[in-house]
Amino acid sequence: MQKKYHMMRIAASIFRVLGWVILVVGIIGSIIAGAATGGGQGAMIAILGIIYSIVAGVFTLASADFFYCVMDIEQNTQRPESP
Repeated sequence: MQKKYHMMRIAASIFRVLGWVILVVGIIGSIIAGAATGGGQGAMIAILGIIYSIVAGVFTLASADFFYCVMDIEQNTQRPESP
């Protein structure tokens, strides 16, 4: 059977990679920015940056999984019925 929705698969793959990049780079960048600022303000920057990175990364990963879920639903509805 021919694979359909080639561009949707590419978009889902890009979202998956982008989600992990947001998580890793965001957390590391937040820690570095907080350490560079120093003091209580630096700690707040680090904490808020980490929280934001986690939320943004998880939502990006969820978008990728949503694309895969939609493609799986379409594939499952196209199966012929069993006798």
